[in-house]
Amino acid sequence: MEADDPTTSYMLQAWARLCKCLGQDFLPYMEFVMPPLLQSASLKPDVTITSADSDNDIDDSDDE
Repeated sequence: MEADDPTTSYMLQAWARLCKCLGQDFLPYMEFVMPPLLQSASLKPDVTITSADSDNDIDDSDDE
């Protein structure tokens, strides 16, 4: 799969459910699951979400 393929996130979610159901029996599939999982974890997010409480930490000097 390509790095930006949206199917990857669906596959990771399915693998997580299978892992939870199978428990230790999922171990043989880890060699197929880990590379795309680690690749997805290393991607930079397109959007950053901050809480309302963190607004006080933002420097207002850029507003002028």
